[in-house]
Amino acid sequence: MIDARVNIMVYMEEYHTSLDIIFLRLLKKIDRWRIVVVASSKKRALLGSEFDDLEFVEKPVNYSRKRIRVILQNRKHVSCLLSAIKHYQTDLVFFTTPQATALNLELPRLSKITKIILFCHNIDEYCKSFRKSSMSTHDYRKIPHIRALINRRLLNASSGAILLTEYLLDKFRACFPEVYATVVPFRLSSKSDLEERVLRIRNEDIPTFSISGSVDESRRQYESIFEAFQSVNNTERYRLVLLGITKDRSVIDKGVKMLGDHLMYFEDFLPEAEYNSWLKRSHFLIAGLSGRQPYGVLKASGVEFDGPALGIPVLAEETMLQNSSKGYYVRYTNADHLSKLLSKIIHSVNSGNYFEEYLRISLDKASYFLQENWVDSLKEFVESIIVS
Repeated sequence: MIDARVNIMVYMEEYHTSLDIIFLRLLKKIDRWRIVVVASSKKRALLGSEFDDLEFVEKPVNYSRKRIRVILQNRKHVSCLLSAIKHYQTDLVFFTTPQATALNLELPRLSKITKIILFCHNIDEYCKSFRKSSMSTHDYRKIPHIRALINRRLLNASSGAILLTEYLLDKFRACFPEVYATVVPFRLSSKSDLEERVLRIRNEDIPTFSISGSVDESRRQYESIFEAFQSVNNTERYRLVLLGITKDRSVIDKGVKMLGDHLMYFEDFLPEAEYNSWLKRSHFLIAGLSGRQPYGVLKASGVEFDGPALGIPVLAEETMLQNSSKGYYVRYTNADHLSKLLSKIIHSVNSGNYFEEYLRISLDKASYFLQENWVDSLKEFVESIIVS
């Protein structure tokens, strides 16, 4: 245990705000840790007043699309970051979403004056052998070779890594046995979150299914899900919520045409509070993941956390997320099977049996994601890196 104050810096990108909020809450629970957040003014606003007691350093935003200018801007940006690290006598810097390749090229410079921990979201963006093996058996999207080389160089300069799931940690250790690593899930919850979920679901009389995440056809198989709902009896009351910003308008147009008023969607980014509110009102999440992304194999999907952490059961295709065990998954084989399950779930909600048939087991499994279970392990992980 370190008795002196520990100075921690957290560097944030514009996206993955849910993760950043969860992680800051976790850090704030650890005594004698001084937290400094590096974020844009826009990101600062998204984090909300909950973190007004923390110190913030405003991060400049690079708007240029010209490669040379971006590289020069990032070099200047890292020089400013180096000054902030020295000013705050920073012991360690977390990068919660290190996915900007041009910036990652410059970040190893920081390791000369402080220690670095990376959140590694996608294993295939670091490990060449995993990329090759995955390509040989699946039609996954390709990762540029130069990006993997830059990311690996940054990882080699880092003192540790955080993975989002146990199965990703196992794969990471197989590829990088020399890197000290642990797990922190993308989403954590509290007992009050689960209590609120129970209250909301008891008051929600319309069977509600949600697909969490940005509406993007490259990430989800929307059409087969729409078809499954189309086969549900038209007299049934239900809603399908596309719970994320609309990036692909053609998905919305197709969904409205097929499902009409049963479909709900959002044009713009949802604030975290509103996003969480809709999650807690959902009887089921639907994964519907695209096979073009290595979800459940080399990267995690948000649905693996949005559902399980809040005690929401997840409908998932039989071949998807097979490594995910921290939640309650109800599997289906095709659109027809999914349609029958949807009818069964709607009947369960309408008959008052949903709590016993689905909710109780989902809440039991949510205990893995309770925030209180992760504080000590994170503290031990960080302090062992600082003293090493």
